[in-house]
Amino acid sequence: MSASAALVCCIHLIEDLNNNLVSLSTKSFETIRQCMQEWLFLDGKEKEIADYLSIPNGFGVDSSLEKCINNNYAYHRKCYMRFTDKTKIQRANKKRMEDINPVDVNTTVIRPKRSKAISYDPIGIFPPICVICSREKNF
Repeated sequence: MSASAALVCCIHLIEDLNNNLVSLSTKSFETIRQCMQEWLFLDGKEKEIADYLSIPNGFGVDSSLEKCINNNYAYHRKCYMRFTDKTKIQRANKKRMEDINPVDVNTTVIRPKRSKAISYDPIGIFPPICVICSREKNF
């Protein structure tokens, strides 16, 4: 393998990270590859990186760990964590679904500012005769 200075972060998402590159392992290669497949259909900077990684010498279908190592691919731990964050992928997927199926404005129910249970009603909920002393109420 080449010297550490020649290694390149293949999923560089966070600027100002210039050190501590981690070499790819079989597990990290497969994880990046799996997340790349998910990011290809979503939006954001991660999608741009997934598009780049899907090229022939990257993490595409015909790629292998050896090819990536020969291309001097490595990763920053923070970039790896951000790219493979399942929660972030789920949020992006949810946002994509909302963009595909927007809520129809005409079917949206607008709630009243006050609920009907606490709205002012001059008649009230009790009968006009007192339930305790049986006298008629005076309004």
